[in-house]
Amino acid sequence: MADTYVYNVEDHHANSCRQMDELWRQRELCDVNLLAEDSSGKPVLSLSAHRVVLAANVPYFRAMLTSKMQESGQRDITLMNVDGEGLKRILGFVYTGRLEITETSAQGILVTASLLGLPEIVSACERFIAKRLGTANCLGIAEFARLHNLEALSSTAETYSFKHFSSISAKEEFLSLSVERVEELVSSNDITITAEEDVYEAVTRWIRHDLDSRRGHAEQLYRHVRFPILADGFLTRVAGNNELLAALPTGKIMLQDAHDYHQNPASAMYLDPKKIQPRSSLAGVLCVAGGTGDSGLSLSDVSYYNAHSKAWNAGTKMQLRRNRLSLVLFKGELYAIGGVEHMEPMSTVEKYSPLTNSWRYVASLNSPRRSCTALVTGSGIFVMGGFSGSVFLKSVEFYNAELDEWQYQQPMIHSRSELTGVFFDQRIYAIGGQNTVGLHRSVERFDFVNRKWESVADMCAARANAGAAMLGQEIFVSGGQTEKEVINMAEIYNPQLDQWEPITARMSTPRVGLCTVSMGNMIYVIGGSNGLEYLDSVECYDPSRLKWVPVTSLPFPRFGAAAVLLSNSDYMPLREDPSDGPFSPPLSP
Repeated sequence: MADTYVYNVEDHHANSCRQMDELWRQRELCDVNLLAEDSSGKPVLSLSAHRVVLAANVPYFRAMLTSKMQESGQRDITLMNVDGEGLKRILGFVYTGRLEITETSAQGILVTASLLGLPEIVSACERFIAKRLGTANCLGIAEFARLHNLEALSSTAETYSFKHFSSISAKEEFLSLSVERVEELVSSNDITITAEEDVYEAVTRWIRHDLDSRRGHAEQLYRHVRFPILADGFLTRVAGNNELLAALPTGKIMLQDAHDYHQNPASAMYLDPKKIQPRSSLAGVLCVAGGTGDSGLSLSDVSYYNAHSKAWNAGTKMQLRRNRLSLVLFKGELYAIGGVEHMEPMSTVEKYSPLTNSWRYVASLNSPRRSCTALVTGSGIFVMGGFSGSVFLKSVEFYNAELDEWQYQQPMIHSRSELTGVFFDQRIYAIGGQNTVGLHRSVERFDFVNRKWESVADMCAARANAGAAMLGQEIFVSGGQTEKEVINMAEIYNPQLDQWEPITARMSTPRVGLCTVSMGNMIYVIGGSNGLEYLDSVECYDPSRLKWVPVTSLPFPRFGAAAVLLSNSDYMPLREDPSDGPFSPPLSP
């Protein structure tokens, strides 16, 4: 076999490209002219090039020049509706592999690259534009991206527009939007606002900018303003004196419904649930603490869920591990109460201050308690029932924050452990649970006016270790365990009628030892156990759709945790950059 010698020049291809670039710049051996015309057919640019270079590097030209298309044999090739500067820069890239993108050329390059089938240049331009999004240009960029079917850029600009709605609605660019685009923004639950008044003001500004032609869109847009959650003073002083609303057949109805809701919140049952639901940026933050994980050990972990970003973040851990604890928010501070660790019920209480980002102990309960329930009233914290380690409790304790002491109060009618409860209309409700007799269907409440406990209607099903929260003017109870099984059923109590009714929709899985919290006029159920395993899943009940919908899962499974809703302002002192969103929870070191 003959010897073979391979002579290889490593930079041959690069050198060939440099030589082709030199020939192009000197206009030598060029065999095609690219003629760019604008949308009116007016020539804007003529560029010479080499057929073989175009065909080798640009899919559009490869298809054209290697086929039987008319242009394949022509010296002059006309490109309609092409940005001349964009074509010039892309042609330079074809010969050199280098492309300079500027703020003035980015859109022209992007559109031309899309036409020529150069996705890598399209992506580079999208990234360049996305990094330069601002409140003054995001709406225009979103429209540009939609027009040219640029899904990635459109999604990025859309998200930016939603996140900075309050700012962009005050810019000139907003006033030039179509009514369809304005409606898309103001109807969204995901726009970031400081208050619902921002939406009202945005709609009003847009209409008044061109009153004669836009007056007819007033009803179309104002129907997306959630008038019942406007501040009372604003509703009367500003919205009530708006002649645009007064002229609408539905305007007076919208204002009257809002006034009725302010005077009597019970009227919410006659309103569209969405009208009294804060947008996600105002809904608040869920805080989940303690519980038991897959390891079987009690947890000290604290997690925060931001409904706007749909993400969980870790918070500062409690000093002690606690399972089957209670958690409340009182005067801007979190209180973790009782629970169990190493099988022993606890009497210790610790509170978290966002100002110091730390937990510290306060006065202990008079009696150790696990599986109790804690509620906040205007005057302080009430803790009811639970299990002491030897007996089921019906005792009630009140925390006096000024004295830092727990004081016994009038006991419940029945002893209850694994109960749930709510505070509503100056009454404390103790719901379900169990004792030595068995599981409770019974419900009792303490009336602060009469200073006594009284029985109310029994639930549809006896249940322990369930969850309860307010949904409008009614009490929503979900999950728990009956004598036979863990259940996925929920029911709702109307205090005015003293009546329980089952909810038709069922959770996606049975849950016991779950957390139940009301946020944004929806009920969130978090974690728990289905009887076979601990759960990390989260779902929420949407009364406007009468169905349960999935929510971002917990970072890890939790049973017997406790949860509470925080308003965005509760943790404002910890936010480093207010523009980053409605809430930035304290992160663990």
